[in-house]
Amino acid sequence: MIIEKNITCVIVGNTDIQRIMNGGGIKWQGIPGPGVLKGGNLQAGFYGEVPSRNFITGDELAAMVGLTAGKSQNSDEPWLKFAWENKIIYVAKKPFRYELSYEDLKSKGLDGNKIVEKYGLKFKVTMFDTLSKPLTNTSDTEPYKYSQYNKLMLPIHEKAGTKQWLNPEYIEVDLANWNIGYTDEDLGTIWGLNGTGSICLSTANFQVTDYTVIYRGPGTKNRDASSRGMERRINSLYNYFGWRPVLELIN
Repeated sequence: MIIEKNITCVIVGNTDIQRIMNGGGIKWQGIPGPGVLKGGNLQAGFYGEVPSRNFITGDELAAMVGLTAGKSQNSDEPWLKFAWENKIIYVAKKPFRYELSYEDLKSKGLDGNKIVEKYGLKFKVTMFDTLSKPLTNTSDTEPYKYSQYNKLMLPIHEKAGTKQWLNPEYIEVDLANWNIGYTDEDLGTIWGLNGTGSICLSTANFQVTDYTVIYRGPGTKNRDASSRGMERRINSLYNYFGWRPVLELIN
């Protein structure tokens, strides 16, 4: 690849080319990651992976938002690029931190109240929304169906094809299958891993004194780590609770 010296700004979509130009001192503008959907549509669809070296590592993002709670892991794992309601969002393929609470994230504005900038692009830092309607009690699984988490994370899973979910009560019967085939191990939702339960944006208030936060995939033995939901008190702290950030492109 030959770059003319008088070029100062190029708009491209390929992140490898963007990285080369940036290293050569040329300003680039573009949206990281693949530009063609592999499955779904602009309401809910999957573009593919974005290497963290071409975007943001987990440790870099934590430093940008001032998050020191918990323990770092999977910092160099890639991001998953999705379409969601005509927007572009990036989701950590595996949780970047573990052993932290919802309150730790909320205190840093990571519930949608923090903006970060990278390569001239602005992103809202948030978490998955995992309820499509209010949750009224801990035995109610209907609100999990048709949620953002279900519509994005589950169609890329191998079980979207096999339908062999251990907890099918959390899954809508017409869940899409995008033929991507990720396993629980690929997505960091396998039972026994640190941070396997992704802290989500959705909360529930069953009683005045029992403010509850929702986790997805807190894989306990004989339960489906990829699909199951779990409710815990908002300040709960366990090693299997993790930070799987969602970055929403806002410009």
